Amino acid sequence: MSTEHVPDELLETILNYALSIPSATFEAWREPFTFAASPLSNAPDILAVSKRWNSIGTPLVWDAVILRNPPNTKSFAEALQKPQTKQLRLGSRLRRLRIESGYSHFVK
Repeated sequence: MSTEHVPDELLETILNYALSIPSATFEAWREPFTFAASPLSNAPDILAVSKRWNSIGTPLVWDAVILRNPPNTKSFAEALQKPQTKQLRLGSRLRRLRIESGYSHFVK
């Protein structure tokens, strides 16, 4: 079955359900259902289905970001500086940011 005739708005709703991090998972802190303990994300597979799915789904992935360590943070900062990211204004899609560790010396 093709999604060719599915309107973009409906496909965005479906992809949002598949790609978003549920609030309970995002907010869990060191519990069995925390995002760090959840199965690996299937977002890359979903976004690879087609160019259309990628263009509609990529901004949805930027809704929630979890920074776990300095290298992870550096990669995120570099991604924000990429021309494609700037052009798509993906940083403006960020609604939830979670900083887990490695930064205690900054918040004393």
